[in-house]
Amino acid sequence: MASAFARRSRAKLSRSRPKALVAALALATLTLPVAAQDASHSVVTTLDLGACRQVVSTSSTNGRQWRCPGLPGYPITLAEVDDRTFLSVGGPGKKMRASQQTLRAPNTLFPGGTKRATLEWRVPQAVVGVATPKRAVPYAMIVRYVTAREAERGQVLVVSKVSPVENCQVAYIDAVANADAMAVARRVADTVAKSFDCTLPPAFHGVTGKSPL
Repeated sequence: MASAFARRSRAKLSRSRPKALVAALALATLTLPVAAQDASHSVVTTLDLGACRQVVSTSSTNGRQWRCPGLPGYPITLAEVDDRTFLSVGGPGKKMRASQQTLRAPNTLFPGGTKRATLEWRVPQAVVGVATPKRAVPYAMIVRYVTAREAERGQVLVVSKVSPVENCQVAYIDAVANADAMAVARRVADTVAKSFDCTLPPAFHGVTGKSPL
């Protein structure tokens, strides 16, 4: 027969387990990766050149331009001029500031001859996963650019503001220098992009110095 001391010890241990379990669960929640938490506000689409329509070339002799599907109501205009990419959101006739913005370093969305790129749209959490994507009204977009300057190579996440009337670049994040680059990009998209003044230049966020910008 167990001693009175042993019975009291088991009872004390049993009472302490629920509190310990709650504390452990709380700690696990607090230590979840930021990117995993923030991803709940994203809708991802593919920019596929095979699904795009090439339009009249830009003024540059080596420039090309396409119209591509994006989210419903938010078509993409893509241009490549002088080894640089210009990406804007909005229908024909809507001259968005993003259509004139790119990184200083030569860049592309399609490294190594690929023809597909990923667009991450930031949307209200309530519309993620719904059966009717037409309800998705984006407020920002994140795109990964591959950059080069002489022998240097890098990757830069570009955060853009998106609305029916405005589209402009908001921020640049060096994806090589920052291990949590996507988490930084999502945080900027959610906290800065919505109210960003498109007359201002994009800002650098996080550590820089690993990727040509």
